[in-house]
Amino acid sequence: GVGSKKGGPVLAATWNWVLKDLVGNVAKISVSKSMATRVDRDPKRWRLFGDIVMTMGTSFEIVAPLFPSTYFLLFASLGNLFKKGSNAAYGPAYRVFLNSFAVKNNIGDVSAKAESQVVAGKLVGLGIGISISYAANSSVQELFLAYLALAALHIFCTYKSVSAVQLRTLRGQRLAHILDFICNHENKEMFEELKIETSSNAFSASCPFAMSIRAANASENVFSLAPSTIIHRRTGVPIVLGADGAFVDEAMAPNEVAHMREVFAECRFMATAAGGRAHVFLRADATPDDALVGCLAVYHFLEGEVGVDLEAQGDGVGTWQSSRDFAARVEPRVTPLLRSEGWDVRSIIADSLGFVYETLHEKEE
Repeated sequence: GVGSKKGGPVLAATWNWVLKDLVGNVAKISVSKSMATRVDRDPKRWRLFGDIVMTMGTSFEIVAPLFPSTYFLLFASLGNLFKKGSNAAYGPAYRVFLNSFAVKNNIGDVSAKAESQVVAGKLVGLGIGISISYAANSSVQELFLAYLALAALHIFCTYKSVSAVQLRTLRGQRLAHILDFICNHENKEMFEELKIETSSNAFSASCPFAMSIRAANASENVFSLAPSTIIHRRTGVPIVLGADGAFVDEAMAPNEVAHMREVFAECRFMATAAGGRAHVFLRADATPDDALVGCLAVYHFLEGEVGVDLEAQGDGVGTWQSSRDFAARVEPRVTPLLRSEGWDVRSIIADSLGFVYETLHEKEE
């Protein structure tokens, strides 16, 4: 084929390879667009998910040579598609972890050390791979079985490593864990009566262990298939910061908007529950503390309304007022505790979808 004038086989092989890479790169671009905000909310889950998908892609590539003339292009393309798609998940998640390690704003130092560890690991893996290939006597079946065993070990190690990471951002399952502890009936009175007097260096009250970084991170389920957002533990209702215009048009009637704007007239946020979801709409001048108050109000409302009909929230205006007042009383006590523990309270507002509630006045006209 290489010495022929037409070079048909070479050209065909080239086009097959280009097509394989094209499919993978298009998949990576498509997945990256949808993963942009999800990875920040739940990097542990997406790091593990990325490794699993990478394993599947490599499996397709190993199997592809067994079908040189029939399904080679199909398996090779699927392998590249899965591997490129996995890059969009575990690559950004890995960088989130590096950023969490840079507690002294030394991201360059942390990145350099992490890359050194990656290179060292690849060299060790290369040596082990050569040894296994030699022992398997180039048998594809034996090599594939050895790969599956090593891939399972790799995924297990990834699970253990991501479980050990202590993230300081208040997002997703970590924030839900803290909200659940605060709004629990046994703890509400404790937080309402808690007196925190700040001094130059310390707080008079210590942060409960349940609100600690270690406890909240330990509560995360990296195998969960639930949306990457705050989930109310007992009802399973997702709590979302912000919403798009389509949600407002489809799930909220003008009279409901008017009711809720009245309840939260003095707040820089508005909370609502409709369409099987709860939302916190932030004003343009809202702060992270306002976002925390809104999340507390919604969680408290759902805690007292287990089994509540989210399609008829207008009848629960009194309950919303009670939840609003509870959140306003508790937040000034909770926020200093979270900051003293080392939580990045500013990260709460980063999850907002950006639809501020000033836009809702159009629904009332």
